Amino acid sequence: MTGTLTRRLAAASLLAFGLSFPSSAPAACAPDSAVVITYGNGMYISPARARVQALLMDAKIRPSLPGGIAPVFTYSYNNSEDDVTQVLQVLGQAFDDAAIRYQSWLNAPSGAPAPFRNAVRSRQESARVGNYVRDADLNAHVARYNADLGAGRRVIVLAHSQGNFYANHAHEQLSSTAGFGIVSVGTPAGYTAGNGPYTTLTTDKIIDPIPGRRAPNTTNGAAFNASVRDADGHSFSASYLAGDVSGPKIVGQVLSVLAAVGCPATP
Repeated sequence: MTGTLTRRLAAASLLAFGLSFPSSAPAACAPDSAVVITYGNGMYISPARARVQALLMDAKIRPSLPGGIAPVFTYSYNNSEDDVTQVLQVLGQAFDDAAIRYQSWLNAPSGAPAPFRNAVRSRQESARVGNYVRDADLNAHVARYNADLGAGRRVIVLAHSQGNFYANHAHEQLSSTAGFGIVSVGTPAGYTAGNGPYTTLTTDKIIDPIPGRRAPNTTNGAAFNASVRDADGHSFSASYLAGDVSGPKIVGQVLSVLAAVGCPATP
């Protein structure tokens, strides 16, 4: 009798302990399984061009997403005023202001005159992370990511070029990284925060000379390379997203990160 009573008291104590200190359950995703896939832009990209890139991402990635996911494709814009000013000073030696205003060189460096491309490349080679991150832009990114994650939405940043510096720094400043992931494209950074995957082309002339960058790991087919209109091999849409090898690879990386990040740790 005593043994039975002891066992019952022990069981009651364990039950009471369990009710008082419940084990944490996995966080649930938002009811609509919403996912925000955002483009982190590189240098010399206007907000209008960033919106176009988000639309191109939508067309490329949406068809491959699993059923039941409600994706939102957007962009996390960052400015590059200081570097643009310095490059324009170089350009000013050879081109007048009117030509600079009416050409699309800031949006498509590969189509720019050689002095412009050389100036861009020179700035990239001598760059340090501090040159590329504006606190106001970074703070806006972090606030938005925290708001999406707090609402139960997973966030995947598809970061291109300079955008990788912003994505990496944002990862470090988030309230929680559960549900957040980064896929790096043409990255000048030496790592991807959260150990995310990356795609950098062997033909990317902008990234190749940057010291400390992750090694190129992807080559598109010869036929594609012969047809692409991107002299520097660095364009997010023309060389990476549309690439016969890099395009499917990037889509696969987005899917793998989406599956791996889990759901946000909502309150």
